[in-house]
Amino acid sequence: VMSGGRRLSFRATVVVGNKNGKVAVGIGKSNEVMGAIQKAVRRAKKVMMDVPVVNKTIPHPISIKFKSARIMLMPAGNGTGIKAGGAVRKIAELAGITNILSKIHGTNSKITNAKAMILALEVLKAKADQLSLSIDEPSKNAPTPERRGGPRPKKDWKKPAPKRPAPVAVQKAENAPVVAATESAKPEEKPTA
Repeated sequence: VMSGGRRLSFRATVVVGNKNGKVAVGIGKSNEVMGAIQKAVRRAKKVMMDVPVVNKTIPHPISIKFKSARIMLMPAGNGTGIKAGGAVRKIAELAGITNILSKIHGTNSKITNAKAMILALEVLKAKADQLSLSIDEPSKNAPTPERRGGPRPKKDWKKPAPKRPAPVAVQKAENAPVVAATESAKPEEKPTA
């Protein structure tokens, strides 16, 4: 469409997911709205990725910086819901995550926040693969919202606690000035006229 020498173009950002651990983001540009949406959906289907979902939440907390967006994602217990805004909420819903806490800092751009969320989910998947965590069924050692970080370390009861040095008695001289802990110990400077 040309009106006054201006060519109009449309850009569509689309999130595609099956609500069962698969999600993708696609961006399409075209001279028509429908053309842009179709391109975005086609591109999103090509880059569909698996998301590790454990007990309807993410396996561990994560913080990601992508361009100017900083996103923090934290697992949540059952019944919490999706405490997220904007693009993070849509991606979490379509990935099948129903309990999550998140915070977005740095930018209001939906595209940048969506790409940061996808990057965070990729890092989650990479860490899950390193831990040989099955995406469908969590292993016994997988961190969950109820038990994070594994078993507590055993304390060595045979080792005695370190002894503290005895307090030193301080005697006050009769004419010595008293300086409070919050005041400065430096002498005051007199203003020159």
